[in-house]
Amino acid sequence: MAWRVKARLREVLAAETGPAPKDPGGRLNVALIWPGTYRTALSALGYLSIYGFLNSRPDVLAERFFWPDGALAVDYEQSGSSLLSLESGRPLHSFDLVAASLALENDYWLLLAILSRAGLAPERSQRAESDPPVLVGGVAVWANPWPVMSFVDLILTGEAEAQWPQLISVWDTIRFSPLPKIDRLRFVAQNTPGSFQPGSVTEPFTSLGEGDCDFFLPPPPSSAVLVRIKPAVLLWPPPVDLLPPVAPIVSPRAEFSGTRLVEISRGCPYGCRFCLAGALFRPHRPWPLAKILAALTMAGVNGEKIGLISPAAADHPDLAELLTILFQRKHEVTLASLRLTALTRELAEKLAAGRLQGVAVAPEAGSQVLRDRLNKALTEEQILAGVRLLAEAGLKKIKLYFLLGLPGETDQDLAALVELVMKIRVEARYGARRPELLLSLANFTPKAHTPFEEAAMDTEAELRRKGLWVSHALKGIVRLKVNLDPPLWSITQGLLARGGIESGRLVAALFKNQGRLRASLSEVAYRPDHPLHRPWPRDKPKPWHLVQPAEGVSRLEAEWVRAGLNLPTPPCPPENNCGRCKACN
Repeated sequence: MAWRVKARLREVLAAETGPAPKDPGGRLNVALIWPGTYRTALSALGYLSIYGFLNSRPDVLAERFFWPDGALAVDYEQSGSSLLSLESGRPLHSFDLVAASLALENDYWLLLAILSRAGLAPERSQRAESDPPVLVGGVAVWANPWPVMSFVDLILTGEAEAQWPQLISVWDTIRFSPLPKIDRLRFVAQNTPGSFQPGSVTEPFTSLGEGDCDFFLPPPPSSAVLVRIKPAVLLWPPPVDLLPPVAPIVSPRAEFSGTRLVEISRGCPYGCRFCLAGALFRPHRPWPLAKILAALTMAGVNGEKIGLISPAAADHPDLAELLTILFQRKHEVTLASLRLTALTRELAEKLAAGRLQGVAVAPEAGSQVLRDRLNKALTEEQILAGVRLLAEAGLKKIKLYFLLGLPGETDQDLAALVELVMKIRVEARYGARRPELLLSLANFTPKAHTPFEEAAMDTEAELRRKGLWVSHALKGIVRLKVNLDPPLWSITQGLLARGGIESGRLVAALFKNQGRLRASLSEVAYRPDHPLHRPWPRDKPKPWHLVQPAEGVSRLEAEWVRAGLNLPTPPCPPENNCGRCKACN
């Protein structure tokens, strides 16, 4: 019955536009896992760019694994087949290396599910010597690797371009070595920047105070030592021959259907105090226009929609020129998000002229005091003026991102959020199309390595109360849709984002319960009085500082103090080495 699975995989592969599969013979075979469905995997530029990099080398072959859904899931269930690679339909154990990209904490359990469904034991200690090593990287484990320590063989922290070339070269030198797997992994870790073996490190403390929760901490291995990992960082300006990441594959079945993704800049100059990507990828690094165009040319772009990926797209110095060139080449263009302070009438009109249907903007908070606390350098006047420009330019949809449960948030701040959204609705009535507003209310989660890493998180009951209050207050507003994040989903993310070695129990529980949140949280004795809902004690070390913060510990502490005083910090200057966060070296 596995032939039905393979036929379905060939059908998925046939819908793609991309490089032809290679023969695996004689090459280093890498299985790339995406802890989610095919639809989301094909819209994750980081995952796709590693796939493209590996397959660009004549000595390496990479094939993809993902969690099946829809008709493919039915075929797997009926056939009883283990998970197979998309390209050749091979099982996971036939590959030399297994690598996974983990961007979201709530996806950790899916990595275990994929390993198990593919025939590998989820626990590292239960896997055989002959099983391929499991490597993980990505934003989530870069910020805090502790939740996955028990399940993987090697952890990568930092930027892929600064790691993977060296990792492949090092592994190639010992690929056929008779040394035990653990010794080969130790050699790779010692010679690959930003990487380490989970079994070689330990916490110098108990993450949760005795009596705080019913978690237990197993004793560390006797061979484990306290280390501090320095993430691998791409040097800037980039090497002459290095081009920005571009998706090697386009598919109509992707979340961004038929869209070629390309990174136009990395990092963000503004330093919002809750933002993980802004903290890890400092400083702001816009790719040169010529390199962006060269990357798209090499990818063989042919009339496709182009997705410009950047935390601060409007701050790219050559964005207007890039849009002009892409529009001249008859491309539709999409943007991940747009900062309103960088928006001009000319840029808004260019976006509308390029058949962009909608754009996302992020005021984040309703009151000026709260925006200052977040370091969101955005006034109400700028928000309303920007929305009016977008509406007058003719955009059909405007997505608004706000956060609930922010540090120091009051009901007055929630009322200010409602009032601001109503004012935005008025401004968005200008223009011929009266754009639809899509309001996304996410729940604040304290993330490691951000200035808010010590903040308390609201309880489920409080987050639910706030979300329902705001959505009820906006009920009946014309052409406005409100989306709420499930509070329990956000709390699970918070437990994993700021957990120590004990957080692996929650990952294992989620795997056991197939992602069911309440059952999994109950299994690890989570309660509303969990330490997550209190500020991190100042006298207790932070387990996630196993990885060195990009901004430096003193910088994070200084920003936390400024947040308490509602003091914004100026954005990064155009020149390097301002001396504030040291990320520019």
